[in-house]
Amino acid sequence: MPQRISDIFQISPTLLREYNVYNGFVDIDSELYVDPRLLPHTSVKELQGTDQTVLNYFDNVLKNILKFLEYQDDCEEKTLKKAEIIENLKFPEIPLTGLGYSINHNSGKGIGPILATNLSTTVIDIVKKGIKDPIIFELAGVFEQKYGADRISDMIFWILLSDLVQFSRRIAKDLNLPTSKKSTLIGGENYDSLPCCSNLIHANPGQGFLLVPEDILTSLPVARSWEDRERVTYHNYELRNYINKKITKYTYLSPSYKQLTKNKTVFRDVVLKHPEIMRDFISKYKAKEAKSYDFKNDPNDVFKWHDTARNYAERFPLKLTDSSGKNFINNKEIVEKICEHFRELVNLGLERAFYRPGREPKEEEKGQLILLELLEQYLNNSPLRVKYAPKEKVINLYHTTTHLSYRIILKFTSTSGINNSYNAVIEKIYSKYQDLYNILFLIEVDSGKTIQEIVNQSNIQTIINENKFLKRYYIYATTKF
Repeated sequence: MPQRISDIFQISPTLLREYNVYNGFVDIDSELYVDPRLLPHTSVKELQGTDQTVLNYFDNVLKNILKFLEYQDDCEEKTLKKAEIIENLKFPEIPLTGLGYSINHNSGKGIGPILATNLSTTVIDIVKKGIKDPIIFELAGVFEQKYGADRISDMIFWILLSDLVQFSRRIAKDLNLPTSKKSTLIGGENYDSLPCCSNLIHANPGQGFLLVPEDILTSLPVARSWEDRERVTYHNYELRNYINKKITKYTYLSPSYKQLTKNKTVFRDVVLKHPEIMRDFISKYKAKEAKSYDFKNDPNDVFKWHDTARNYAERFPLKLTDSSGKNFINNKEIVEKICEHFRELVNLGLERAFYRPGREPKEEEKGQLILLELLEQYLNNSPLRVKYAPKEKVINLYHTTTHLSYRIILKFTSTSGINNSYNAVIEKIYSKYQDLYNILFLIEVDSGKTIQEIVNQSNIQTIINENKFLKRYYIYATTKF
């Protein structure tokens, strides 16, 4: 169920915005991340000076690395110091931080001993090359495998945990939000009086969670924040050619950081062999202007799809009861009626929500989420419940008492590798999901193959057992606007 903070607390989204509270989804992966460079600019009083808090934390880790390098090999002090470094780079999972990628799994990804050990080894190698700037820990997502913007966010959250607790408590008090009656355990510490809602999905009853300020969030992680014009500074043609051989076949070009940061292994190899590249990278990173996400215009459609789906559900209601108006029609009729209605909504203008400005199709996940919210709105108070499986990108409907299940799959024809993914879906349905009613939406959008091409090229078309499908819907959503 796509719920936002405003939904679970029944509070105005505008009011949350006025208090600088991120009104995110509590059960869908977030597309936003904490950018440490935004901390000096936050309006939140509890976070004033926390940019230095983060810097001091990593500076202490860096000092321990320098001490580690002073010790002779195989001495006990060196072993103990390495263990201390690893311990300081372990960040326990932080549950319910108000960002979807944490709440969706009841906790953040966290950084355990293996990842902490790997990061410590890489940073030690970088420090050996003379790079002694604590900012390199913020940049781990660029050079360290399995580190992304979500884990960097978890690192920052952990360092600033007590500050975020104070922020959350103040907001709960100022907005008169319900708070936890019992302490909430976060990373071995108990915190009381945190915002709490008994109907919060994935949470233990009565468990509190942390709110997050809007103005420290960005949609663009460091690795993807570079533009083509931002070039690597090189001091000789040998270095330029070396880098270009790693990232492009054209050795005469001036390499860009946008190209170089696409591959973590390549970036790590380059900076360890040529540490001046890391110095240049750090310098440019510090000089780059950090921008918080534009929540007002929502250019990345983080929330628009949700608003659009609710708007269409309100404008085009759907009756799912019998002639008496008291009893719901049978489950199969309910599902088929909503699916047919979805097709009609696409023809009534909903297809606009599948495109960015310039008529570029969005990712098919946006179509899945729109359908998810429409189902949620139309099935309210019905015997059917909706659940989204984010990893599989499918919608599951199930009956509350009979456990009868329906599986809804939606694909865009513009999706990269659509033929393979379409075949994979059909094969999985044919071989695995025998006890489910399967519903497949194949939506033709601009800049992609046609439905007919995909269906004709399906290499298993002849063995499909149509009994595995409740319905197949081929919908044409090419731009007519």
